[in-house]
Amino acid sequence: MPIQVQCCGLFLMVLLLYFYKSQKTIKLNTEKVFWSSFVMTFVCIVLDILSCVVISYREKLPDLLVKFVSKTYLASLVGVAFFALLYICTDIYAKKEIYKKTMLQYGVFVAAAVILIYALPIYFYENKTEGVLYSYGPSDYATYGFALATLLMVCMRLFKEKKKISSGRRVAVAIWLSVWVAAAVIQFLFPKLLLVGFASAMGMLVLYLVLENPGNNIDRQTGLFNHGAFLQYTKQLYNSDTPFALLALILDHTSFKTMRTDVEQEVIAEASDYLSGLPGIFVFKSTGTEILLIFPQREIAKSAVRAVVERFELG
Repeated sequence: MPIQVQCCGLFLMVLLLYFYKSQKTIKLNTEKVFWSSFVMTFVCIVLDILSCVVISYREKLPDLLVKFVSKTYLASLVGVAFFALLYICTDIYAKKEIYKKTMLQYGVFVAAAVILIYALPIYFYENKTEGVLYSYGPSDYATYGFALATLLMVCMRLFKEKKKISSGRRVAVAIWLSVWVAAAVIQFLFPKLLLVGFASAMGMLVLYLVLENPGNNIDRQTGLFNHGAFLQYTKQLYNSDTPFALLALILDHTSFKTMRTDVEQEVIAEASDYLSGLPGIFVFKSTGTEILLIFPQREIAKSAVRAVVERFELG
């Protein structure tokens, strides 16, 4: 079975999963959509491998099962393209109402595509001597057509709403889509080369390295979220009209002047560890010696502030 390339893609996704989940995240909307895209891509690669298995053993398996698994894999390709659209629209539509309305329209389009993929016939080719197998027919052609249409929507949004999207995000998404489209075109022209699954994993790798590495939002000295993460998070709260409370802690410069450097670092580390352990808040290392605490729920802010005052003022 020609599943070596897909297995490489699956291995890459497992590595990304380990690195991503081993770091704390700030619950940004783009992080949530990236994670959904990651899961969709992971499922797509697994289905790619599974479809190769059922096609290879289709003589021993029910025909309905073989076609269902193969078409489910095709439907997942459209799902990956849809999540690319969803990811870019997260930046464009800050208001939840507009975002949900727009995504509902796109969701209807994708649902129609999936129904058509399952309804159309599908055929299989296998050459055991050369180790080649793939599916073809109207269901496959519909998949490529709908996936391409969805990706064109993404490109249109990237161009039309470029002022609302940072240049770095535009470039990263463009690379992601270029790799995926190039692999899809090659596989469409040369069905023996099953590249789409691995290309999807490479796209996730690009997004992770350029945009969605949680380590980019961490201050290396303290382990707290950094100032850039603070700006992103507060912008998200303002755009969604979410109430919150904020507390600024400014460490005393005069005290640090009498300390050795190693003692100063120990004090900052101890303060950071204590603040990070407070439940229900996000802690940011801002510029200089300023630490910012955001309370998404105002009702817990007063008790947390009392605890912080007792810890740092009363000792």
